[in-house]
Amino acid sequence: MKNKNLSCPSSIANEHAKIIGIKLNEEVNILPQLLPVTNEFLKLANKDNTMLKDFRFTNKCIESSCNKWNGNKCGLVDKLIEKIETQASKIPLCSIRQSCRWYSQKGFDACIICEKITYEMENEVFAIAAVEAQAF
Repeated sequence: MKNKNLSCPSSIANEHAKIIGIKLNEEVNILPQLLPVTNEFLKLANKDNTMLKDFRFTNKCIESSCNKWNGNKCGLVDKLIEKIETQASKIPLCSIRQSCRWYSQKGFDACIICEKITYEMENEVFAIAAVEAQAF
């Protein structure tokens, strides 16, 4: 089911995005309130490409225009839930839960893993999924 009002909890950084979390150690600290991505932030981030890996961004879910879209849903969250083992019982606070694509698709299972999702992990999981798809 298409819903044009859902937000991607793991978007790219651009002038329309918002910062949803900051990476601390190996996890992402989900912020209680979204922070705007300013042109100044993007200029600084582009000087040091690794800086972008220290943040998680949210933006409008672009559905089939995204390379992680799988038919009628986000394929990334399914793969991440399969890969990440967690014993978490506490759901993190979240400023986009009501509009979150992952939450609308997987409920609290997506919320429980959300803080564990980093840029590097997403790329690794997506690369593995692409290789698996080519094997068929």
